[in-house]
Amino acid sequence: MTDYQSSHYGHPVPDVSKPFQLRCPDNTDLWRIPPSTDRGNTPHIYRTVAASDFKSAKVTVSGPWTKLYDQGGLCMIIEIPGAKQNKWIKTGIEMLNGKPRVSVVGTDTWSDWSLHPVVAADKVSATIEMVVEHDHLWVYLLGDDGERHPMREITWWNALPKDAECKVGVSAARPASEGGELIVHYKDFIISA
Repeated sequence: MTDYQSSHYGHPVPDVSKPFQLRCPDNTDLWRIPPSTDRGNTPHIYRTVAASDFKSAKVTVSGPWTKLYDQGGLCMIIEIPGAKQNKWIKTGIEMLNGKPRVSVVGTDTWSDWSLHPVVAADKVSATIEMVVEHDHLWVYLLGDDGERHPMREITWWNALPKDAECKVGVSAARPASEGGELIVHYKDFIISA
């Protein structure tokens, strides 16, 4: 527990070994698109591991998703010594067109985004996993029935330098500039490194 830290989070780091929540103010996001949008103020609870040691991370996330782009889930910020920008991957629930969806955003130079329908019976939660397989990073959505739905293969993972460090954990965001605080719930959180 003591090796977990936080950024952009004005509350004590929760005990992540049992169900916990993250309080997220509005006007927060993690998103980088041309020509000049570069936002990175999402509350993030994480532990730092060498990219070469990371094996997997998994969590179940849920929340009262109401505003466009409300989101929460796994988040990995990748810091490369000497690089001008971090790389990152986030995956979890994200609200779009009035429905919670399962999303993956991968950011090398710029962010890209993919979406999948929620498969959980409650329609507001998702169990997601990031796993290193065959030198690539895979993102999976786990169904209530145990089925692993492949969501994305991050192929640039195996090109990371040996000294890259990953801040692996959970994050939440409410990009809307109104709506107040979003409280996101997490359980069964585990990192293998």
